[in-house]
Amino acid sequence: MRVMSNVKQKRDSAYRKKRLSKEAPKIYDDLLAGKYPSVRAAAIAAGIVKEQSRLARLKSDFLRATPAEKKQFLNWLLSVISKRPLPTPRTGIHPLVGTDGLLLKSVRSDIQDIMDRRRLKPADVCEELGFSRLDPTWLGAYTRRQPPKQAFLDKLPAWLAKHSK
Repeated sequence: MRVMSNVKQKRDSAYRKKRLSKEAPKIYDDLLAGKYPSVRAAAIAAGIVKEQSRLARLKSDFLRATPAEKKQFLNWLLSVISKRPLPTPRTGIHPLVGTDGLLLKSVRSDIQDIMDRRRLKPADVCEELGFSRLDPTWLGAYTRRQPPKQAFLDKLPAWLAKHSK
């Protein structure tokens, strides 16, 4: 039985070297041979250390900032945004969506061609895309001409490519 302790284990280079030698001996040998600049780089390559995304680091740094630093940062950010407006979902930034935010007629036509060829109903397509058979994400975008949600737009290109002629 494992005893839980309130003491947090030290995660330094000695700890990582020990894990590398047990869990990724090839990478450990490469580290010793000088193929990695640091123990951390080797641990990242082995998947022992997960490297944070730039966005995660920004969020973390923002949360640790003082109120004055946060205000200063937000003022800077607003000045940058005001010089270059952010795209909105209705500007046609996705290749499947027009400037009105709806699926392009050509995309709807491609979907219909695939459905006709494969004898599918809209609910079948919905299910193939990974949604429930009556999910409004797909049905609204296809049948009611509502703007599609990002989850739908993320999956549709692969489905179209897979089932196109």
